[in-house]
Amino acid sequence: MKYDHYAKLLESFYLKYRTWILISLAIIVIAISVVSLLPKSPEQRVLDAITRFHKQRGERVKIEDITFYRVSSILPDSLALFEHRDKGLYYFDQLKRSIAIGAELTASAYEDSASTQVAIVDSIKSVIQSKPEALTFTRCQYSATVFSATSKKSISRNIILDETLDVVWIK
Repeated sequence: MKYDHYAKLLESFYLKYRTWILISLAIIVIAISVVSLLPKSPEQRVLDAITRFHKQRGERVKIEDITFYRVSSILPDSLALFEHRDKGLYYFDQLKRSIAIGAELTASAYEDSASTQVAIVDSIKSVIQSKPEALTFTRCQYSATVFSATSKKSISRNIILDETLDVVWIK
């Protein structure tokens, strides 16, 4: 009986290496459980939010392409792509530096007015820096196929989500 020979070989292999086999299986089980407990990536959370949005409308969605952008919290409807606060602070630093250089190059009579201008720029900069950090919005532009009870259609949408991934604006 050919199969008895292989069964004996398998049994002897198991008895010889059973400790290593059990340790390997335990490590695999632990790795799978750790991976299932890890938090989802931000992209996956946004995809889940879009799916949840369509599900609330009674639709099923298959997202084909998605692009993410950062949005200024001042005007979320404008779909601005830059953080104006950081840009403004950079320009104020440049203005202060140019006024200081100008003060060094001009006569001493103008130095007082230049230092006054530098003080004004510093006060404006401190007001900007003292403002609380704005909310972070996420803009997604996605193409998808939407299935409803009676139809199937391809859509391309712009959507803005807040920090809790609730839909704020859709176009």
